[in-house]
Amino acid sequence: MTSFPHLLAPGRIGATTVRNRVVMSPMETMYSTGDGLPSERTRDYFAARARGGVGLITLGATGIDHRHPETPGGLHLGTDGAVDAHRALVDVVHEHGAKIQPQLVHAGPDGLGPEIFGVESLGPSVIPSYLTGRPSSEISRRQLCEIFDLYKAAVRRAAEAGYDGIELHAAHGYMLLCSFLAPQRDRRTDGYRGDSPRGRVRVVLEALAAIRSEVGDALPITLRISGYERIAGGRPIYETARMATELVAAGGDAFHVSGGVIDRLVTGMVNAADDGDELNVGAAAAVKQVVDVPVIAVGRIHDPARAERILADGRADFVAMGRPLLADPELPDKLQADSRIGSVGASLAKTVSTQWNSVSRSTARSTPAPARSANSPRPEPTAPSASSW
Repeated sequence: MTSFPHLLAPGRIGATTVRNRVVMSPMETMYSTGDGLPSERTRDYFAARARGGVGLITLGATGIDHRHPETPGGLHLGTDGAVDAHRALVDVVHEHGAKIQPQLVHAGPDGLGPEIFGVESLGPSVIPSYLTGRPSSEISRRQLCEIFDLYKAAVRRAAEAGYDGIELHAAHGYMLLCSFLAPQRDRRTDGYRGDSPRGRVRVVLEALAAIRSEVGDALPITLRISGYERIAGGRPIYETARMATELVAAGGDAFHVSGGVIDRLVTGMVNAADDGDELNVGAAAAVKQVVDVPVIAVGRIHDPARAERILADGRADFVAMGRPLLADPELPDKLQADSRIGSVGASLAKTVSTQWNSVSRSTARSTPAPARSANSPRPEPTAPSASSW
């Protein structure tokens, strides 16, 4: 009998059955082709985690418009020509029994579209990009409708590629949707007004409606949100919980509850060892109390014993892991075979976290604006060791 009966039990998100409650967190790999498509290296990377027993893989930020990448060469589903490469990725993951979904985004004020493609950067207000400092233009209602059409087209392509669901990115106070949700970035005075919770959530409700009008209930939609933004003037937990009920009514099938916001030093979103563990579990539990759909907890849940306890206590329905699965792609299968391996996985993840924290702080001291995404892992180790990080 396994020592992790909750963590290794099957679960459901919408109509999709997942073989266990371990979710691979969305992290940008920078392994895509130069034009933003999954490469052979992308397939190998995710196949290793699928083969190692993870239940659900969520890709890092996958753009709905290839002209607005968050990172150079970032993954996208912005053209019909992208479908075949995504289908090849889905097939190799399915071959090993895991489920997979893209995290759909429009980079909004924080993309590199102006620098790479010469297009206009769009945000809820005139606000600086966290990455470059370049100010966006305030998006018009007409332009918003065009972006909703891009979401519809990207979701249709995701369905054609065989993905098992989608994750709609609306977290961390950046990119388009969450810039509307963030009081400190949405300064509008119209129906999307930033001084009103109702105004701030409106754009996400309309994006959900647009997606559902395109694919109906064919794909479950997980919403990635910040439970608590952890900055002065940011959105508090109680407002997120109130918002969650509206998002379920609009078609949300699950919540992936992160926390914090991103800024030029990436504070409050990517957390290291000295920030403590289980940072967002309280917010996940607050959301779970008010909705009847699954909730995924994430944020320094590196010890499988902690993950098991979170699920057993009813504070979440799934647990997302990032660094543990970077450190050891086979961690879920090892937990199934031998409960003692859990402490090994946690130790490896701690090593990765400590080295990443050291690199991040060194970079912050020497470089004001990091050129790589906050979610991007370092080049993947060739063995479950952090020595090459």
